[in-house]
Amino acid sequence: MRPKNLPSGCVEKGRSFAAFRMTFLMLFCLAYAPSAFASRPGGGDEGPDQCTVMGEVVSIQEDKGLATVRLKQISGSTTYNGCSATGAQGMAEKNTPVTVPLNIQPKPFITVGDVVFVNVRSDRDISLETFAPGDFTLDMLLKEVQIYFDDRLQRFKFIYAIKCYLGVQQTVEKLVPELVEADKEKRLSAALMLIVLAGAKHPVPPAELQLALRIGLMESRKSAVGSSITLYPGDRAQVVNVLIGMLHDKEVVDPFASIVAMGEMGEEGARALPDAIDRINDASASQLRSDGDRIFAEAVTKMKAEEKAVKIFMAKVDEGKLKDKEGPLAKGMCRLKVKSDELAAWCRNGGVDPQAACREAVGRLDSFIATLPNTCGRDDDCSGYYFPVGAPECPPAHMLSKSGMTPEKQEGALKFRAMVEHACATEWENKHAVCSPAEYKPGCRDGKCVNLQK
Repeated sequence: MRPKNLPSGCVEKGRSFAAFRMTFLMLFCLAYAPSAFASRPGGGDEGPDQCTVMGEVVSIQEDKGLATVRLKQISGSTTYNGCSATGAQGMAEKNTPVTVPLNIQPKPFITVGDVVFVNVRSDRDISLETFAPGDFTLDMLLKEVQIYFDDRLQRFKFIYAIKCYLGVQQTVEKLVPELVEADKEKRLSAALMLIVLAGAKHPVPPAELQLALRIGLMESRKSAVGSSITLYPGDRAQVVNVLIGMLHDKEVVDPFASIVAMGEMGEEGARALPDAIDRINDASASQLRSDGDRIFAEAVTKMKAEEKAVKIFMAKVDEGKLKDKEGPLAKGMCRLKVKSDELAAWCRNGGVDPQAACREAVGRLDSFIATLPNTCGRDDDCSGYYFPVGAPECPPAHMLSKSGMTPEKQEGALKFRAMVEHACATEWENKHAVCSPAEYKPGCRDGKCVNLQK
């Protein structure tokens, strides 16, 4: 059984970002600290060590076809210890400047100040990560954006690929018509990518950006969509009116992105608080997402509306109109740091435990991992997979069947991991570890994938 505490930094085995473009669902986590690196465990024989690092262009020598890039953050590795073996991990930690050739095909369009991604290989050969110009790359990015929209490092990769190899204006022109596409997945992907471009200060027409933000709030479950509301081309009062409309729109299945956006509006957003409380005062709302209570509490705090929230909430309690004593509204209220004896007494006696969401999310991830296939016929059928998410202890890798790890299973792991990270953010604050799984050797014994290292 996997330990209940899971690390936030993660080390996995797999392919660099070049291979990741071909099998994007195989990545279960990305490191956020410069001292960590991400790759995928298992997947067959390892090739040469190679590490991919995010960096910033600090100078360009056009006449020599060279650029100087200051390395900043590890992005991925082809092998278990690739970032260490190549020296890239130490280079990133020290923000080392490196020289990369620009006379390559396809030739990238880069300028000083751009964020780029660099491959460092075992022979110390250093080069830019490249993308093939054309619809194939754009289609791949549009599939990834729905999964990794909340991930800061991945957003940088989207911008790098589009700006340097596809062209921002050309990409915007292709995405705008997709906003009215009947296919919901295409429409949402186009909307999220336009938000990413606008967030990086690339020109997106105001009307289309407004539509993209509305689509994002209506159709996605990404919290960062709500945070992007500051890009909305209108004053705060107008934006709050839009959010109130969203909270009353039953086609908006998940209202929590709109609640995040309310918090971004500050005190003006407090006008929407009664509407948000009414929307999530529903027994079924607790099933929408495990981190709803945290999102609600953070939004109320940003709006400086704690006292207003207590007044509305306790009125519903007194009138018998609180529909779910263990839902995101109730748990969120008990997260608030506010001096209210009445609320404190209700939280003590109402059995509302803010940590319950964290324990429940971890339990769901445990249960999901237990369902993953581990049957085999020979050693080569097995590989190691690592599922860290964010706490002080480092769990072991899991020995699973390669063929059984379908894209659906991989996407499921991403979703459960995101649920744990959101639900446990408060409980695991300042306790994150950066670590690797213990050494392992996958093999097949009695028809089951096991760790032969034990």
